[in-house]
Parts: sequence; C-alpha cells; structure tokens
Amino acid sequence: IEKLGYGTHVVHNNGGNFYSRANAFSQMGFDTFTSKELLDITDYTPLKTWPTDDILVGATKDALDSTKGPDYCYTITVGTHGDYPKQQVIKDPEYTVKLKGSDEEHKWMWEYYINMLHNTDRFLKEYTDMLSKRNEPTLLICFGDHLPTMGLKNSDVKTGDIYQTKYITWNNFGMEKQDQDLTSY
Repeated sequence: IEKLGYGTHVVHNNGGNFYSRANAFSQMGFDTFTSKELLDITDYTPLKTWPTDDILVGATKDALDSTKGPDYCYTITVGTHGDYPKQQVIKDPEYTVKLKGSDEEHKWMWEYYINMLHNTDRFLKEYTDMLSKRNEPTLLICFGDHLPTMGLKNSDVKTGDIYQTKYITWNNFGMEKQDQDLTSY
C-alpha cells in the first residue's frame, strides 16, 4: 500500500502490548499505531471492563489527518466485548430481552450485549458522519472477528457456522453494493 502512496494506520482502544500488537502492526507495514495508551479514555462500558468506542472517531480522524494523500486505516473496537454479566447491570436499558426457555442469567447477558451493540450503532453513525465531512472518496468495511462469547454453537446461528460473521460496507462515492462471501484477510 505504501508504494501506492497510502498512509497506513491502526487505531485501537485496547492495549498495544496485548498480542504484541505494537510490534506486529509495525512488522505488517503500518505507519502508525494508536493504542489505548495514547488515548485519553474516560468513558467505559457499564461493567467498566472496556472503553467505549466513541473515542475512536476523533482518534481515527487524527490518524487520517497525520498524512497527506490517501489512507488505509484499520480501526478496531471493543465496546461489545464480554464477559457479559449474569445479573442486571443496566438499570434502565434502551432495549430489553425476552428469551424462550432460557435462564435469567442468559437474559441479562444478552440484554447487556444488545445494549452495547446499540452503542456500536451510534458509534458507526458518528464515524460515518466524520468520514463524510472529509471530502475524499472513502470505503468503510466493518466486520466482527468473532461472535459474542456466550457458548454459542453452530446450531444457534443462521449460517450454521460460529466462525462466520457478517460484514457491512459504506462508501461516499456511489460504489454499487455487491454481496460476497469473503475471508477477513
């Protein structure tokens, strides 16, 4: 990508040493890596175990602004990660969950996850609003690297494979939608 004139960045609201990310991303050829150690994180999920993702909007904008010309930016979120609580944590949730034939612990786990996923929806709105204001052709690809860690089995998911996740794309230049099965790499 560097030969094509792109600046390359990773932005992540988790630790730079976990999985040796700081070293791995530099070895992969990324110009910059902004990890949680470089972010002024003040907002956390209700369990206080993960930063909220809203900080990534400004951090990604800063990374994109740090170079001239086109950019490739890999922004990694954590707002929907578990462990998920087995008791009620969100006292007045925007979304409630009713599960058939499941215990109360699973209800609270799913309710927490669904509300964190709703926060991700808000984050994506802020993120695409920021990208829209940049006045440059932009393709955004969003995917999950795994399903929520709640003991899901292949029979629990529509695809029949817990190792498949969906992806979405957004662009600001009229690129036609094309549904394809892809690998993450």
